[in-house]
Amino acid sequence: MKYYLAGLTNILLGLLILSIVFLFEYLIVPKLLGVYQGLSATLPAPNSSVFLFYTMLGVSNLMLGVATIRKSPNRHHYFCLGLTALIVSFFLSGFLVSYLTDRVLNPLYDLTSSL
Repeated sequence: MKYYLAGLTNILLGLLILSIVFLFEYLIVPKLLGVYQGLSATLPAPNSSVFLFYTMLGVSNLMLGVATIRKSPNRHHYFCLGLTALIVSFFLSGFLVSYLTDRVLNPLYDLTSSL
């Protein structure tokens, strides 16, 4: 039961991280680019290494979650790795949210500070 619960939690957290990254990158940013360009705001350069890191973190959570749920001889090893990835992902998701918020609000701040 503990393997199933940890694996399911890893899968859900991995899907959540991946959905946040991809929704932000492919839905929110393109819409904001048009708005900011219409207002002549300077846009920060995208940092693709942050998105690559969080994409890898989400995929690793998914893989460890599936490996933990499966009945394999190394199940306990995957369980330990999955718990570690779960804790690291939980704390790093706060940095992801703060980075995305800064990326959205910083051009607005630059625009209003120049007035």
